[in-house]
Amino acid sequence: MPKYRPALPPRDHQKRALRRIARPNRYGDVFALLMEMGTGKSKVVCDEWGARVVANKLSDLLIIAPAGCYSNWIDDHEESPSEFRKQLDPALFKRTLFVKWVSGMGVNARARLNAMLETRNRPRVFVVNAEALSRGDKATNACRAFLDSSQKGAMVVIDESPLMKGKDSIRTDTILELGEHKKIVAKRILSGLVTPNSPLDLYTQFQFLDWHILGFRSFYGFRARYAIMQDIPIGVWFDEKGERHERMQKIVVNYRNTDELHGKIEPFSFRCLKSECLNLPPKQYISRDIELTKDQKRIYKELQENAFAKLADEKFVTVNMVLTQRMRLAQVLCGFTMDDEKKEIHEISERRSSATLELLSDYSGKAIIWTSHDYCVRKLHRIITEEFGQGSCAQFWGGNRPMRGEEELRFKTDPECRFLVATPAAGGKGNNWTVAGLSIYHDNSDSLDYRLQSEDRNHREGLTAKGGAQSVLYVDLIARGTIDVKRLKLLRNKINIATQIHGDSYREWLI
Repeated sequence: MPKYRPALPPRDHQKRALRRIARPNRYGDVFALLMEMGTGKSKVVCDEWGARVVANKLSDLLIIAPAGCYSNWIDDHEESPSEFRKQLDPALFKRTLFVKWVSGMGVNARARLNAMLETRNRPRVFVVNAEALSRGDKATNACRAFLDSSQKGAMVVIDESPLMKGKDSIRTDTILELGEHKKIVAKRILSGLVTPNSPLDLYTQFQFLDWHILGFRSFYGFRARYAIMQDIPIGVWFDEKGERHERMQKIVVNYRNTDELHGKIEPFSFRCLKSECLNLPPKQYISRDIELTKDQKRIYKELQENAFAKLADEKFVTVNMVLTQRMRLAQVLCGFTMDDEKKEIHEISERRSSATLELLSDYSGKAIIWTSHDYCVRKLHRIITEEFGQGSCAQFWGGNRPMRGEEELRFKTDPECRFLVATPAAGGKGNNWTVAGLSIYHDNSDSLDYRLQSEDRNHREGLTAKGGAQSVLYVDLIARGTIDVKRLKLLRNKINIATQIHGDSYREWLI
């Protein structure tokens, strides 16, 4: 029987992961690779699948991954070859048929897909962006057809598995349904952090593997065991007399039995941290205080206390839900808001942009500027270009999807392009930007997944190699006494809970 020979030998921690996967368990061939970003989860998948194909134990691989990183599996660029080209046995790579789902497929892409579905005598890899599973049946039907046509069985991998944490989403339901297909012989979930927002994120991820692992067929039974619920006000409304009333709803306020959760998932998972296997310099964190302008203070206070504010042009912005209020307050801190009448954006004087320019002026290398707001991407790109010249700044966000690859390549290879403005939603996963030694958080969201994923775009293997930045400094822009601080405290609390479930030691962070 031929022997599998990977293009690159696995490292010690990757060998340990492969040995753990190979152990039999009572719930079948299911496993969670909970390896921190940059430790080589994809390498483990490539080697396991490749070895099993060579051993004639299966023939196909279906990978479902977020749009921001699914192309990394099979796209092949001169500067960043695909994972399979880098890792897979070269002989097997030549025999394997690779196809990537492309929304709005043209004639050639559709022909490649149909040819793959008709192929029976070659190993096949089909990579699908998870978002496509939420937009109609075309991608879902293609996945079903791929599994239906498998000759020797398929492995299904969910990359960045927290993408299916929403129990009632179309995407989650679709993935769970696909996971029951009779041609699947092995299931894997991949994540550096399976609880990016709460322990409840575990439910659908491990339900995909096997519900017996957590022991609950019902999400509500699972929640009752591990969450503490309480009635709290989530919004306000005013009656005809102008009197203020609170709207109440039962929500999660804390968690319990987290050690028990760790004990349940530990036998079916492999945990690995960068600090355990990579020789990287520690992350460095600092903050810079941002003073609010007079307009920001007024509008912020009015929104906070009265749930409405008057803009300079007599337009009004109102708030009637707590979540909406948090969003509006965060927008004000970034220098804009939207009125209720025409939903138009209104600029507010602010100092956050000038602070960003000052930081960039004091730094001689390449830098990433993270923001959660599309408005801020456009504004920061404009003012950075005005300050440092045309070609000095690249973008990576939802508004430039067709140009992302070119923008990323320019940032990584062009010495004149020193800055990249990105949103964590678009650029926070799967990208390798180790050329940047400075990361500025212009603002934060409530998502721990977005924060930690984005931090590790440049703190990963390659950082200390030739051409890498050698170290990374993270700077948070913070307006004291505002939602900026509350969000950082929320993220700190989520980190603490996640370390309990993963069994990690205390993690140093900004706060």
